[in-house]
Amino acid sequence: MRSHTEIRPVDFIIMPGRNGDEGLGDEFPKVFDQIQSADILIFGIPAIQGQRSSQCQMVMERLQGICREQQDLATGQSPLYNKVVGVILVGDSWGSGGCLAQTCFELGQLGCVNPPYNTAMWCQPMDTEEGFMEAEGKKSITVNRDVRLLVEHITAMAHRLRSNPLQSNLKAINQDVQTMAKAAEAATDTVLLPQPIYTEDTGKGIHYKQVSKRIWTIMEAGRKRGFHFSVLHLDDK
Repeated sequence: MRSHTEIRPVDFIIMPGRNGDEGLGDEFPKVFDQIQSADILIFGIPAIQGQRSSQCQMVMERLQGICREQQDLATGQSPLYNKVVGVILVGDSWGSGGCLAQTCFELGQLGCVNPPYNTAMWCQPMDTEEGFMEAEGKKSITVNRDVRLLVEHITAMAHRLRSNPLQSNLKAINQDVQTMAKAAEAATDTVLLPQPIYTEDTGKGIHYKQVSKRIWTIMEAGRKRGFHFSVLHLDDK
């Protein structure tokens, strides 16, 4: 059986912030070293009145900062790239479900992989203060089914990624997109507009149907750049 490690943020001194290391006394880098060494990450989230706990929120913010700082220099991949995630939530109301979606989305943006059925949730009634164990939540059919599905899917995905990891070059993709954006911007400058071009000498407008598409494109692009045109023969296309 493979080893697993349980990390409780409350057992460490984790400073608030958006940097990988927030200075003297901050133990988050030590926590992140353990996170980095894992193939599968399962986040346990306590939700209070529909919101993630302050500890969970702080961990997510610190992850965003350290993943930004430790991107792979060649590919731009996050240090969490190809790690499989599952999320288990215990909350005090059924309105806490949005925390699952938010957490899965944020982890996906950090390079983690969300397989199907990778979440499980149990929410106690609002009129009781019993915890999960005291209320025998572990006997819930829904909870047991969801946890079984979570375990099956995250382990299967981890095996697949280990033999065939995602290898996207995020830097190259970003450069390609920027090149396409510049090309689209240039194309927008020369787009045909259904408005007349007016000449300085006659003040008469030239409709785009009166000249060829190529000539109209050149004239329209030139007009936007401050050039002036004199039309000698409107009938000569």
